[in-house]
Amino acid sequence: MKILVVEDDRQIAEIVDRLLANYNYAVDIATDGVAGLAMAEAFAYDLIISDFGLPKLDGVELCKRLRSRNFDNPILLLTGREGSENKAIALNAGADDYVVKPFDPVELIARVQALLCRPAHGSQPILTWGDLAFDPNTRQVSYGERPLKLTPKEYAILELLLRNWRSALSSKAIVDRAWTADESPADEVVRAHIKELRHKFIAVGAPKDFIETVHRVGYQLNSAYADPAIVGTSMPNDELAAVRSQLQAVRAQLAATQAELDRRNREPDSDTANRQWQRIAANLPGMVYQYVRHADGTDEMTYVSPKCRDIYELEPEELLADFNSVRSMIHPNDVETVERVNLDSARNLKRLEIEFRLVLPAGNVKWVRAISEPQRQENGDIVWNGFVLDISRRKQAEVDRRQSELLLQQQFQQECLLADIAQDIRQTLDLDRVLSSTVERVRAFLETDRVVIFHFHPDWQGEIVAESIGEGWMPLLGQDIVDPCW
Repeated sequence: MKILVVEDDRQIAEIVDRLLANYNYAVDIATDGVAGLAMAEAFAYDLIISDFGLPKLDGVELCKRLRSRNFDNPILLLTGREGSENKAIALNAGADDYVVKPFDPVELIARVQALLCRPAHGSQPILTWGDLAFDPNTRQVSYGERPLKLTPKEYAILELLLRNWRSALSSKAIVDRAWTADESPADEVVRAHIKELRHKFIAVGAPKDFIETVHRVGYQLNSAYADPAIVGTSMPNDELAAVRSQLQAVRAQLAATQAELDRRNREPDSDTANRQWQRIAANLPGMVYQYVRHADGTDEMTYVSPKCRDIYELEPEELLADFNSVRSMIHPNDVETVERVNLDSARNLKRLEIEFRLVLPAGNVKWVRAISEPQRQENGDIVWNGFVLDISRRKQAEVDRRQSELLLQQQFQQECLLADIAQDIRQTLDLDRVLSSTVERVRAFLETDRVVIFHFHPDWQGEIVAESIGEGWMPLLGQDIVDPCW
């Protein structure tokens, strides 16, 4: 589920963000009321947590405007003001609850869960679908007697499917509700998470179609496996059981037929396979490849798309003929990581996803991201189908952002230092104390071994009047300096 936090205090916003993220909620943060109102209109949020006193538009006015624009989901106000009068103001503005700062994290989470469990968001604290049990309070999921271990995104997607079971959810609808506004994954990412969810359900005994795909629409839980009380059927239980049994028999027959078709078409001729790969490669931004690790331990690259020229600066024929040339391009500092991830993917048939650097023949360095899915064949071979993307621009943008943040931090520290020195000057007439304090602070800020304040005479000679030195350095304080260029 997706929550918007509107809070101008950065420290409190980060605390609430981490707290909610621990309970698998997707969290967006706005730092003023106007930004919060814009985000609430642009994205679908299940709950809004807002500070009482906000810049540009305070929490009470934000609450009123949201309600006037038909935002019906819960709103919880945070404030440092106690008293029944403030609580009445908040509730009259349309807020559903009111928490005084400093708040107890356990209490805040309890109030959030209570608001999200109101009738508009599902009447049962524990969500069920047939043998599936989903407890949002403990974040535990089980199928029958067997627990399911889900990633935060898988947990969020499953909760969306359970709470919106009446209609299929498109990939865009899932992204809007399960990812933050800063994230923008493609449809392929949603499909990968759905695929992994299905694998985990099958592993604990659920039917393969427990999560079904509605053609050209999206995904939803299969109503054939739901409790009749949930879907609201008026059919008697014995008739429903008979229909279920017949449906499952038909599904089993279809599955057997599909398995036979798969067996017959498991080894298409090479021309057909290449045409299939070329159609896929034409619609992807990076290089598509197929890589095989044979049962005898040998490796082989069986297909690469023409876009390998953009990634590796090699022709497809060169790469297919000598796959070791690709390995030799991996940056020396990344070789161990790439080998470890590859080995883990082969041993556990886990999805391979890694970012690493390439040193190209011209000597320039390029960042790439490789993603592939392994499949074990009946003959013991492992086949990876995947693609490689050039992410050099994104990596450079991350470096630029970190440098900008560091520069801003240094500028802020300088301003704080100057403000502290000015405050000392205003508070005391003791010049020696001010000078002594100043050199100590400047040395700590510059992280150097000696800082001095030099008093010049008209003849350009003078003496050191204040000094801060590190351990082991000889003091110069009070000495006359004849040459100012010492």
